[in-house]
Amino acid sequence: QKDYQNLLQEYDIQDKSLLKDLYGTLKNIDLYYGLYEDAMGKVKKIRELQDKPADRLMSGLSNMAYMKALKETDYAKNEQFHKKFEQYFSESVNQLPWDVVQDDVEGSKGSLEIYSENLVLGIIKERIDPGVAKTGKISDDNASTLINMNYLVNHVLPVKDEMISVYELYCR
Repeated sequence: QKDYQNLLQEYDIQDKSLLKDLYGTLKNIDLYYGLYEDAMGKVKKIRELQDKPADRLMSGLSNMAYMKALKETDYAKNEQFHKKFEQYFSESVNQLPWDVVQDDVEGSKGSLEIYSENLVLGIIKERIDPGVAKTGKISDDNASTLINMNYLVNHVLPVKDEMISVYELYCR
């Protein structure tokens, strides 16, 4: 976290892709620590960095719905949270202009359908374990991958079914 914050403070980074990656990882760290307001701020920064209209419209929708539902229910693993998440996510998605976001919605739905905890474990075993076994350390890139895999397991997979359901209804 400190390394990424230092990069943002010490360098005038112009590469939008790198900035989105940095803010995305920092957002995931904020979510891990329950710093939801900070995470929302990073979602907004990422959205502002998007060049394509569809990316700007869709960026962070699930994060915002997740945090809004969490604020109201105070616990992400109960039925009320899932209902609130689906409600807020559906409201956000249903406001999107189909002609602009169709490809992105269909792509996101397809990606969600293949996400699983086993996939995450496979990525970790394939990409991270060999380097750690060889050096005994986790590289910066692998640390970022672990943070993002943690986000996927703890903040995406729990609401995967709701997201797919919302996307299916929107695509009809």
